[in-house]
Amino acid sequence: MKKIAVVGLGKLGLCSALCFAKSGYDVQGYDNSLNVIKHIKQKKFDNYEPKVLDYLKKEKKFKFSNDFKDILDSKIIFVIVPTPSKKNHEFSNKFIYSFLKNYTNFCNKKKNNKFHIVISSTVMPGSCSKFIKYIEKRTSLKIEKDFYLSYNPEFIALGNVIDDFLNPDLVLIGSTNLKATKELVNIYKNTVKSKNFNIMSLESAEITKIALNSFITLKISFANLLLRISQKFKNAKAEDIARAIGNDRRVSPYYFKPGLPFAGPCFPRDNEAFNYLQKIIKLKNKYITNAIINSNKEHINFLNKKILFLIKEKKYKNICIAGLAFKNNTSITERSYGLSLAELFKKNGIKFGIYEKNFNKKDIYSRKFFKHLIRRKDIKNFDYIINTYSLTLPKNKIPILDLWKI
Repeated sequence: MKKIAVVGLGKLGLCSALCFAKSGYDVQGYDNSLNVIKHIKQKKFDNYEPKVLDYLKKEKKFKFSNDFKDILDSKIIFVIVPTPSKKNHEFSNKFIYSFLKNYTNFCNKKKNNKFHIVISSTVMPGSCSKFIKYIEKRTSLKIEKDFYLSYNPEFIALGNVIDDFLNPDLVLIGSTNLKATKELVNIYKNTVKSKNFNIMSLESAEITKIALNSFITLKISFANLLLRISQKFKNAKAEDIARAIGNDRRVSPYYFKPGLPFAGPCFPRDNEAFNYLQKIIKLKNKYITNAIINSNKEHINFLNKKILFLIKEKKYKNICIAGLAFKNNTSITERSYGLSLAELFKKNGIKFGIYEKNFNKKDIYSRKFFKHLIRRKDIKNFDYIINTYSLTLPKNKIPILDLWKI
């Protein structure tokens, strides 16, 4: 088996590296953050993610460092670094270019030194072609003759990264070369259970990645629209309506349940990036993605107004927000509704506490609400509980508003 390098040991990179190692590959992980490497040595992970620490403690074929030279003897390199959103919602490739700059400093045209770079970070369509030109310009190497570059993003959900990685619905590979494609297919055949390989051009794969997440947000937004509509009718139940529609095989029930707005670090930004893409290629019809974004904002306002009304009507004095993260089994709070609710209560002078079983003090969004953090046993001291993602809570007689059953 070929030695694999994984560049970027964050939320996805570390999980990917551990999964490849579990499958028998010798994996060299690299991250330029001394802090990240220090924590991995201590068998720690900054974000809560099931199974990661168990894999980290057992896996012998996974090595890691912050010395760039350690990845140079790997012929296939997975690049899984952040691509943060710019103000215009376009993804920034600055960390990918930083890697490519360092890597091309070591490239040469020695015989049998062909390498394969696999971009797994989410990028804007057209990015991979630019990466190829960048490498060729800096090294005089030629694509396919001297190196390969593929696009291979993962479709995972935070809180279930390892299981999703090992059991994907599909494996997406964008490539310019059949040999490079076969190399990736063989790695995944040894690693994952899925046989659903989708092979296409680099550009097609780049569009597929953000388009799929945008389509999922469309389903979520439509289910939440059904909730807002059904609230206007005395005997209508949005959950029953969504269940019936989801039973049609053309729709499916997945991600089609009324309740919370879409949130987290992926869905909102991918949808915004897909909207931006339509703008830069000058499509006239941008209404679908605009509607999704606006509908999600409208749903947040709908929930906020409903909750404030209930608090005022019932005269609740001390509210417990059960769940600050954007979903179960993660500590990520980015764009979470729990975080939005905490901001709303703070703005309106409402007394509240936060119960979050995976609270992360280092999370920049969570930090300012650390003083509101309570223990599970302290939930009984509140007169109203808002359960943001159906947490299992201690039995008591305190009224609970489950936002998935609103």
